[in-house]
Amino acid sequence: MDEKILCEVNGKVLLEAISKVKFAISKKWARYYEVDLYKYLWLASRSGGLDVMGCSGNQLALKQVDCVLYEDFELAIDLKNVAKIRKSNNYKFKINGNKLMLGDIEFDVYKQKLPDYRSFFNTTFKIQINLARNTLLQALEKVANKNKEGYYPVHMFVRPNECELIGLNGREEVACEAIVWEHAEKYFGLIINAEFLMHGLPKFDSEVVNLFFTHREGLIKVVGSKNDFIHFFMPMKYNS
Repeated sequence: MDEKILCEVNGKVLLEAISKVKFAISKKWARYYEVDLYKYLWLASRSGGLDVMGCSGNQLALKQVDCVLYEDFELAIDLKNVAKIRKSNNYKFKINGNKLMLGDIEFDVYKQKLPDYRSFFNTTFKIQINLARNTLLQALEKVANKNKEGYYPVHMFVRPNECELIGLNGREEVACEAIVWEHAEKYFGLIINAEFLMHGLPKFDSEVVNLFFTHREGLIKVVGSKNDFIHFFMPMKYNS
């Protein structure tokens, strides 16, 4: 098979992106049949850049970076040689069969097709609130604790000006501001696995984050002011 040059990326930019999304790479929360896919780093071209992603099925962390793009592509690659990437270098992504080369650094390619993560960007969100990132993180760390199933369940009751959090360790309130409120009731309630946010929130550079909600069992999106790092996750599903 002929070698193809896919793109060219700065090493520092690539390493910073991987460090942000790596927390979400796990088979632990996999929801779909192809569990092994969630052990790998996902890379995909987009117009003018590169999406660097970690995913477990229940959550996806995505960092958008600039690159020189030569070919459209989607890849799931192993992480074993990431430590060999140097911040001072620029790297051309060259693919040949099931190998991806960054200079002389070799990565195994698990798959050259990813799930349709881009559909997440077409989701219609009914509620958008903004909150202080550190305040939300500290509140979650106070109230959340692991249950016997290994989750950190936290009930979220979102109102236009406050977010109430109730976990196994207690209750906290966090001030928020509703930017969009297309919801018939005065509050919006759901249950999340707080572990997702406790790992994701420290990766944002901005002091304020925006949370987007669809419905109580639908996709949640977290975005900072720079809009180049995005964390998607699914809430927990209970019968009641």
